[in-house]
Amino acid sequence: MALDSGAILKKLVTIAQATGQFRNVNGYEIRSTPANGLTLSLIAGPLTTIDSSGLNRASMRFQVDGQIWLSMHTDPPESIDPRTMDAAGRFLTDLCGQFTLGGLVRCVDVHGMAGERLSATPGYVEMDGKLYRAATLVIPLLINDVFTLTA
Repeated sequence: MALDSGAILKKLVTIAQATGQFRNVNGYEIRSTPANGLTLSLIAGPLTTIDSSGLNRASMRFQVDGQIWLSMHTDPPESIDPRTMDAAGRFLTDLCGQFTLGGLVRCVDVHGMAGERLSATPGYVEMDGKLYRAATLVIPLLINDVFTLTA
């Protein structure tokens, strides 16, 4: 199995769009304030070898980092946290339902077999002087036999 980060990011964007939770889903870091409504950005994170490799092959953990954004000026204000975290939960649930991303990866590392587990952590982000409620996503993916070790 080879690393195809472009195909992986594209598949994650497609899964996120299919949830119907987000006004915008981007496969890149946003450069300016997001539009009204929930926005999700997905970007490549760390790529590391993992212990579950074979004798002469190296398998890898590819982390995709995500950020869900919702303006703190959204009304009613008591809907901000539920909307943000429910969207995160729905997306992560759908990822678990497509465990191998159509064969692109061995698995979504739900329980953290090779590092940090699948997660969504709420917080705040300021951009261009505007405050957003955010959920930071960690999407760890395990990929078998990315390269062969030779003498």
